[in-house]
Amino acid sequence: MANGTLNIKFKCSNPFLNNPMEEIKERLQQFWDLPVSIKAMYYLLFLTFGNTIFQYIRPINNAAGVSESTDFIFTILWIIGIYFSLSLVFKSLRLIDIVFYFALCSFYYLSPTIYPRTRFFVENTFSIFALQTLPYYFLALMIDFNRDKTALIIISKLQIIMTAFFVLLSLLRLINTDVTGEQMDRSYSILFPTMFLYYTYSKSKQNKDLYFFLLGLSLILMFGTRGPLLCLIIYLFAFLILNNTYNAVMTINLLLGMIAVYIFLRPIMLLLMFLTRLVGLSTRIFESFLEDELFNYEKSSGRDEIHELLWNRIINDGGGIGYGLGSDRLLGRNGTEYAHNFVYEVWMDFGLYIGTFLLALFAFFIGVVFKKAFGSDRFNLFLILLVWSVGHLMISGSYLHDFQVYFFIGYCVNILRSDNQEESEDNVIICISEDN
Repeated sequence: MANGTLNIKFKCSNPFLNNPMEEIKERLQQFWDLPVSIKAMYYLLFLTFGNTIFQYIRPINNAAGVSESTDFIFTILWIIGIYFSLSLVFKSLRLIDIVFYFALCSFYYLSPTIYPRTRFFVENTFSIFALQTLPYYFLALMIDFNRDKTALIIISKLQIIMTAFFVLLSLLRLINTDVTGEQMDRSYSILFPTMFLYYTYSKSKQNKDLYFFLLGLSLILMFGTRGPLLCLIIYLFAFLILNNTYNAVMTINLLLGMIAVYIFLRPIMLLLMFLTRLVGLSTRIFESFLEDELFNYEKSSGRDEIHELLWNRIINDGGGIGYGLGSDRLLGRNGTEYAHNFVYEVWMDFGLYIGTFLLALFAFFIGVVFKKAFGSDRFNLFLILLVWSVGHLMISGSYLHDFQVYFFIGYCVNILRSDNQEESEDNVIICISEDN
């Protein structure tokens, strides 16, 4: 214990071990030797990024006749992890974090005094925001990327495997869950693991990491939702441009590979669409590409109509302070559809001037963190979380009930509080050798 910081050291051999079973045993032993609070934090990260596990629990409860207790069981699972991680939570917390949490919750709860028409929405969603969305900020404060890198790799691989196996069970009619058609939630649930496993492959250069990434990409394509695919494409381009580990030769090879894929992309899409339809999954992404609609805003599932309607509300805001939290639902199309865009949602909630100031402040905050993290390995997680949260909000989702943006903000604060130099390998609990 030095300066209040817990330093835990494990010696990593390189190569790790030749025997896969011995490697697994060694990994388990390393995990077992960790402090309880860190094990609990990894458990919470698994519930966050490996959330397909909940989809296995629900059918089991239904078959056992206790489906009404499912949500209670989920709550208990979270409480267990939070309880055992409390010591690490307290080490990560500062007074400003508690003030930040209660300030946001107070504004959320009291906002109907300024915007009376939003009272029903606020009363029905406050508990979700305060207990299920905003607390992810605190989970991100606990992350040490050097220490937790391997845990995130394992969790990402488990999420890809669990999702693929769940789809297989559903297609074989072994569980009563429909995975045909568009699967937006499942597609977004594997977006982070897929991006993180591409980063892992860029470091390890091992085929097994590439296979996991390709499996995640295949699932995103077959789930038929354009948003996660667009986020993944944005991340890959940003990674290749910003990551300084890629030299000129690798860049040229990548460009040549992209040209070759582009030339044969249409027949590849036709083949993938045939295989996807054969197993009963959605072919929407392939159809959108073949009809030149994949990046077409006019073919954005009605988002253009929603944004046009909201823009008229924004520029005709008589009070100049917006319409309040959730107003994009109340005043949007059909009185229920949300903005599907972070900027429009903020403008509706706070008005054009206050909303623009808040957006500019958020962009400045991201820029400061970008500058500090750039060039370090933790920048890769920053980039993944940026696309996973803000990229998602620009295409779909809402900052009022999607936890990703608060997890991202928590990690940004984590970076700002950390030393400029990353921890040495001597302080890494589980390290990744060059051959992963």
